[in-house]
Amino acid sequence: MANQKKVKDHPVKKVTSVNAKNYNDQVNDVYKRSNQQAPGGLLIVALMKPKKPKGSSGSDVLVVPLEDPTPHGVIAADERDDEQFNVEEGIPTTEKLYTNVFSNNYLLGYTFTKKYGIKVYTISATKTYNLKWTETDPKTKKEETKEKSVTISHPVYIKREYSFWKISKIEYYKIDHAAVNNYALPGGVSKLTPVGYTVPELDYTNREDDEDHMVKPEPEITLATETLNQKEAPTADFTKEADSLVKQIKVRNDKLVFDGTLVMDDNYVEKETKKPTDMDVSYDETGDDVLYRPGQVIDATKANGIYESTGTVNYKLVKQLNGKHGNTLSYPVSELTNVIIHTPTVCDALISNKASADQMITPDVSLSPLVLDTPFTIQLPTEGEHLDIDGYGYQDYAKYIKSREVKFPFDVYEGSTYIRAGTWVTLTQDETSFYLPIWVDEGKYNIDFRSISINAEANGGIDKTQELANLERNNYVATDQLSVEVSGRVYGLKLFDISDYPIWENVFRQENSLRLSGFNYTVGTNDQNGVDTGRNPKYTFTLLNGSHPGYSNIGAIKTGYVTRFQLTTIGNMYSNQDSVHIKPTFYYVDSKGGNRQPVDLYYSETFRGQKQILVKVGSFMDQFNTKAYRLGDPYFGVPDTELNTKAMVTGRNRNEIRGNKKNLFSYSNVLIQENLRTYTGTNYTPTGTVPYGVDPDKVTKSMQKWYGEYYLPSEIHVVPQGYDVIGYAKNHYGIDYKEDFWLKNGYIVVNFDIETLQNGNPHLSYLNLENAKNGYCNMWRTEGYQYEKKDYKGNTFEFQDGDYIMYYTDKSAAEDYKSGGTH
Repeated sequence: MANQKKVKDHPVKKVTSVNAKNYNDQVNDVYKRSNQQAPGGLLIVALMKPKKPKGSSGSDVLVVPLEDPTPHGVIAADERDDEQFNVEEGIPTTEKLYTNVFSNNYLLGYTFTKKYGIKVYTISATKTYNLKWTETDPKTKKEETKEKSVTISHPVYIKREYSFWKISKIEYYKIDHAAVNNYALPGGVSKLTPVGYTVPELDYTNREDDEDHMVKPEPEITLATETLNQKEAPTADFTKEADSLVKQIKVRNDKLVFDGTLVMDDNYVEKETKKPTDMDVSYDETGDDVLYRPGQVIDATKANGIYESTGTVNYKLVKQLNGKHGNTLSYPVSELTNVIIHTPTVCDALISNKASADQMITPDVSLSPLVLDTPFTIQLPTEGEHLDIDGYGYQDYAKYIKSREVKFPFDVYEGSTYIRAGTWVTLTQDETSFYLPIWVDEGKYNIDFRSISINAEANGGIDKTQELANLERNNYVATDQLSVEVSGRVYGLKLFDISDYPIWENVFRQENSLRLSGFNYTVGTNDQNGVDTGRNPKYTFTLLNGSHPGYSNIGAIKTGYVTRFQLTTIGNMYSNQDSVHIKPTFYYVDSKGGNRQPVDLYYSETFRGQKQILVKVGSFMDQFNTKAYRLGDPYFGVPDTELNTKAMVTGRNRNEIRGNKKNLFSYSNVLIQENLRTYTGTNYTPTGTVPYGVDPDKVTKSMQKWYGEYYLPSEIHVVPQGYDVIGYAKNHYGIDYKEDFWLKNGYIVVNFDIETLQNGNPHLSYLNLENAKNGYCNMWRTEGYQYEKKDYKGNTFEFQDGDYIMYYTDKSAAEDYKSGGTH
């Protein structure tokens, strides 16, 4: 370094900031600078990399906001332009309304953004130099031409402008439905779905990333090859040359097509895209029938009152990009009509007249009679008078009545359905039949009725009642009440044994046994409800010669032989004070069935420790001649099931029940007491099972079977009623029974007047003679009693209600035993 010459100092230039405006020019100046070097000295070259220029960007927006519509509408009575009700005065629920709403066909808002700016790309520019120069060969000292190729790559910074449009936001909605709210409408709302309604199609393609809108230039280019007559490649700036070769940025818009019009085109173009075309957004309203719904039935649950209407139009999203609204938009509807609801109802009840089944001796004629174990019918019509306004007045209001109901203060059945007392029962037709079960207590009751309007229950209107019709709007239920009297029954009188054995033994007893055969004689050919049982009239009361199933000339009975019978009662006949009272009366008919007349009977029989002579049936002395029986008497043939049932429901010992012996009858009076009563109502229901909550023992006890016996003594004599036999005897020094006043050669007809005694008081009558004249029940007639029969000789006998049995006037059991003969 000591032999080197000092290099001429390079002038020092002013320092310039990198932020200076001419910074790049100064860099180029430095980049191209070179200094002369003395022989043997060191050449120093400074190279500076230019700073990459910054790009720029900007944006403009085109905004069309989503405008709010102004819907309006109406609610009125159907039909449109022919309204049947003035809704401002009143309209019942279940009548029809129409709703009509008008609003913008669709809603459209959007934002288009124009993106523009300058991008600076770093491009690798490559250039090849073909260099030629001459040199002196040091050996030959000759000039020689040298050649070489040098390829140089430099980065250059190229600026390119761009401009394109993109969809920043789009919100497009169409009508989904309109809703009109009013209590008069079904469910409180009328949903209107557009009819005959379409909106323009809108399709778009959105590219969120700006880079997806541009295609940048190729990052590498090759410049034209240059031949230079110099040994070294020059240090050159390729920017200008490269700029002419680098292509413009390719740009494209988002794509948008609306109603068939291309609003944005997404084809690539250089540098700048086309501005979007204008969108033809319509603000027209829907037509009359687009949001129109007729025939809307007013919901039955809406309350009476004046109701304000509200409504909305609901739009649903068709397309959305970066929208601030949800999938649905809702706007209020104005100008809707208010509605007054007044739903009418009427109630005027009737109940079937069951007097024909009522056996009460002293019925309350002011009350409607009902009878246990029988059906009855309720009528509750829907016609009536109401308000004098359009659509009301007198008419059938069935369509406005949700339910017609009855509430019984006692248990009933509807078909096989059990209905507990105090339960409101819906009547589904104008006339409904019910059944009164046997365990209902006899007595007086009030049956309540109500007709509930179809909008009552939902609005707490069940207790808002008015008699006959709800003329006041605040009331929802029309009511009525009927008073009834419930009574029991006595029926099923059967003769199941005659002790004149062996003539009747094989009829009523199983062979070689006291077990009953099940054969019996009944009052008539019908059951207690008047239904024909198909029974042969031959085997009904009253028995005459020819009634025996095996002997054509047998049927009338010899005095002294016992008849055994049973009958059934239903109701409150299960206390120890309840009994069945039978008052026998007697008639004479001759052997051909004629000359019927009431008679008195005189008999001789041993009682009170001695033979009593000429005792008049019904006299003071006769009252002492009582016959006592017990339920365990084998001739009664009471089934074990009945004995066990009685023991179970009474809590008494079976042996006690069998052995409890009490007076049953004298010849003038029969009183069947509790000791000869069993209970046969077990599971006696329409379904065969006792409903939950009902006392099974009470059900069992509510049907009773009573066992009885009756006969006339063997030694008996018949006289016309009222004849003074004792006076005659006194005046004629006694009686020898050959006197002319004795009635002979005929029959004694025993007539039973059967009554029940409830707590010792007369209650029901089998015959019910006087009341039957006024339409009440005569069970003899109901059960199909045969008022006329012929004996085996063809003689016609005319009988009367109550005729139980016929005894011979001149044949007796005593004679059979005296003779020892057979039958």
